[in-house]
Amino acid sequence: MENTRTLERRLGDTMRHKLPDAVAEFIMFVLKQGWACLYGGLLLIAIVLTQVQGDSEKVGLSFCRDDLDCLCAVILYEFNRPGW
Repeated sequence: MENTRTLERRLGDTMRHKLPDAVAEFIMFVLKQGWACLYGGLLLIAIVLTQVQGDSEKVGLSFCRDDLDCLCAVILYEFNRPGW
């Protein structure tokens, strides 16, 4: 599996070859921002879902809601980091 830097380079080279420079740069900017927002969006969904779960201090096993949010943040970070 390619790392994200190699994939980004290949995609950028292909787009700059086929599209005008301004359009290619804009599309690459949007894709990079979308990738960066993925972590924040997924974490927000996890926070909202644990909040909707109820006013109970316990969610799932014996996890406090804040502990579950922290665990979700760590797991999402590990899957979203560039070297993965």
